[in-house]
Amino acid sequence: MSEDVIDAISQELRLDYELLFQEFVIGCKSMKLVSEEIISLISKLRAKGIKAVIATNNTDSFSRWTVPSLKLHEVFDEILNSADLKGLKWDVDEKGQSLFFADFLQTQGIHPGESALLDDNNSEMARERTQSFGIEYRRVEPQVGLVPELRRIIAKDQDDYGK
Repeated sequence: MSEDVIDAISQELRLDYELLFQEFVIGCKSMKLVSEEIISLISKLRAKGIKAVIATNNTDSFSRWTVPSLKLHEVFDEILNSADLKGLKWDVDEKGQSLFFADFLQTQGIHPGESALLDDNNSEMARERTQSFGIEYRRVEPQVGLVPELRRIIAKDQDDYGK
């Protein structure tokens, strides 16, 4: 938990725990989206019936302070956070099932080939593991960002509906 990390840091650096923790929470609540355009793009996807979900390998601080501060539950259909799910995006159980995605996909009735993960991880393992779950893997280039990929999905979706 965040408190444990802040406690370790405060002891190592001999800083006041309460002050350090308070500043940490302020930082979590002050986070911003990579672009203000994200909200309108996600809204366009959702208006077309496409679910938009945040899937992140993050700490408990994301769910506790960042999500409420940015009102992400109002923007996205779901927030999947590794700290809450007790597994990273590419972790599997003894049967090879995703510890991160399996419950969500089953609950939502999403079948293999009906979802995509937009992610900035460039490892081949991430791509292969994601695809083994039946999820299309789309790498988002860090310097390019998420906005162009969301625009491509919206444009492709419009082209598909026009056929």
